[in-house]
Amino acid sequence: MTADPQYAHLTPLLEQYAALEDGDPRRERLREQLVTGYLPVAQHIARRFNHRGEPLDGLVEVATVGLINAIDRFDPEKGGEFFSFAVPTISGEVRR
Repeated sequence: MTADPQYAHLTPLLEQYAALEDGDPRRERLREQLVTGYLPVAQHIARRFNHRGEPLDGLVEVATVGLINAIDRFDPEKGGEFFSFAVPTISGEVRR
């Protein structure tokens, strides 16, 4: 999955989130915005695994956990696109 222009507005939020210290109270609000903004990506990945016998709601929940992990671990300073990092992270969480 390549970067979609509909998510371009989230890139500055990712950069802000990554730059904040772990204890900074602004992180929680930014994280919520990022999860909400990228949630359609997690839902799309969950739907790809829907035929494997698990309920879709459970898959979406696990995919959302993967999304949160991707947001927390993504480092924009290392270069690369968030989608290139997030899609395998989310998919791996759903596979487990």
